[in-house]
Amino acid sequence: MSGAPAGVEFRDVTFSRTGSRPVLRGVSFAVAPGETLALVGRSGAGKSTILRLINRLLEPQHGSVLVEGRDTRAWIPTSCGGTRYTCCRRSASSLT
Repeated sequence: MSGAPAGVEFRDVTFSRTGSRPVLRGVSFAVAPGETLALVGRSGAGKSTILRLINRLLEPQHGSVLVEGRDTRAWIPTSCGGTRYTCCRRSASSLT
């Protein structure tokens, strides 16, 4: 990992559903703004779990998920119609 903040960064992330083996174990990667990442793997390999962790629909048991250099656990989740949403403020410069 470089010293520059990544658009999305996983640092030693482990996640498992209650009572099951880990879906992700010690996963680390960084995707800089403007880069593309392809998640490829068999069913149950953790592709959807990674997306849910990025959006804080799930939280890792170990490690950190950072978006724009900020840990997703620092986000304030809100509720709407029984569905959980995560809000993350973005500056206009981060959208270009």
